[in-house]
Amino acid sequence: MSLEAECGWTLLRAITVSLVATPLAAVLARVLENDNPRHRRRRLLTLAIPFLTPGFVVGYAYSNVTLDLVHQPALNELFYDLLLLIGVVPVGTLVLILAPLPPLGPTAAWCGQLAGPDRLRRVRCCGWPRRLWYGPARNRIPAFGLMALLIFHEFEIASLFRVIAGQRLTPASWSNALFELIALQGLGQRSPWDLWRSGWLPLICSLAMLSPLLVLVWTSRRDPGVWRPTGLRPRSRWRERVASTWLTMAVVVGTAIPLGNLIFDGAPGWASAWRDEHRLGPTLIHAGRSLLPTVAISVSAAITAGWLLRRRHPGLLLALSLPGLLGSLSLGLLLTWILLIMAPAGFGHSIGTLIIGQSLWLLPRAALLIVLLAVLPHRESSHLSRLLQHAPTAAQRIAGWRLAWQHFGQRVAWMVGLLCWWGYLELTLNELLAPPEWLSVAHRMYQQMHFGRNAALSSTTLVVVMVPLAVVGLLVTLGRVVPFSAILIGSRLPRTHAKPPRGET
Repeated sequence: MSLEAECGWTLLRAITVSLVATPLAAVLARVLENDNPRHRRRRLLTLAIPFLTPGFVVGYAYSNVTLDLVHQPALNELFYDLLLLIGVVPVGTLVLILAPLPPLGPTAAWCGQLAGPDRLRRVRCCGWPRRLWYGPARNRIPAFGLMALLIFHEFEIASLFRVIAGQRLTPASWSNALFELIALQGLGQRSPWDLWRSGWLPLICSLAMLSPLLVLVWTSRRDPGVWRPTGLRPRSRWRERVASTWLTMAVVVGTAIPLGNLIFDGAPGWASAWRDEHRLGPTLIHAGRSLLPTVAISVSAAITAGWLLRRRHPGLLLALSLPGLLGSLSLGLLLTWILLIMAPAGFGHSIGTLIIGQSLWLLPRAALLIVLLAVLPHRESSHLSRLLQHAPTAAQRIAGWRLAWQHFGQRVAWMVGLLCWWGYLELTLNELLAPPEWLSVAHRMYQQMHFGRNAALSSTTLVVVMVPLAVVGLLVTLGRVVPFSAILIGSRLPRTHAKPPRGET
């Protein structure tokens, strides 16, 4: 199958799955908006877990299922589509929650029902296309486009699922086809413009799917993007049942079964792994070496996004986020093309190029987390915490450090932890941009998964996945200890007077 045909099939899949995901995301968004804060946090966590589960872990866990369905490509495709649906519904739900209310809300719909269709037909501006465009479609089309973009660029599960079925590879994936041309046939080595000739069609499709979201972000850049008060909306039982059923199924199929498969499949290799230090030790060292640059990249992306948001430079933030929004493969191809053009000047694959690529890829995610977690501190709470930190009594200083941790430190720790999680498990940029000595441990596990399953690989993969989780847990634990240790240091510092926020006396 040609690359253009693979691109067409992948685009058709992205549109079809997103058409199913959009109403489901709308139901989940309505349920979350009507929830009380406690239930909302639980459901948000449940919704995010399948999205945060690494794709190569899911593909590895279900790879035997695709082999059983080798003679039934339709069932293989449907199962792959289900996994994609589980992965993208949280993204669409988040877009619908954070997007500002459309111009035509429930009040306008009620007025339209009172006026009746006959009167509305007489007014040109009240036709159903305009009412749909300025009503529900205003936020659902960007959510649809972003979900379609993520499906269009997915390659980890597809790569581990691709088997010979008839005369073509299934499931079809342009990203895998193009990646194989680069890795196996050296596409672009003779002429860098070969990359552009092969990648222009997926790039145009990606821009088309992303453009509604860019328009929504630009037109609503002055909106604070916070939870909206929706307590007056009536709760629907069928929506509650749909949300509970979907969340349970998504966690079980998208996370519990793959991780349980890793644990039980790798159980025979656990004992030998702990006894064989020559196998476990190098893996942990490689994982630590892969995590260290990721931490620096995550912190730099978070600082850049926070500075741009505080200085109110939405245009610059949107321009810098565009390469990362187009997907890691498109970003990697763009940087690879630049490196090939500049190769005569001595530029090539290096850790610096990898840092640039991952920073651009993580920048839009960092901006989203800052808005979602409300990481930017308020001046009033910061002023109060600074005053308490320099109070004469220890109890007040403890309260000051706790206030600073609750309002700022804890959210920063979670944000950096999530960015490290994404950067640590990213595969495409690592393959395209990193020098051989800097290939990540996740990339090594992913390569070995193509040669079959065994207990040693399953146990090692579980260790690799647990390393960043342990680091995040350590950060949160240290954050709870810092207030008490900081008091010992702060008690020796001279008393200073914190300055109040600007404009206040």
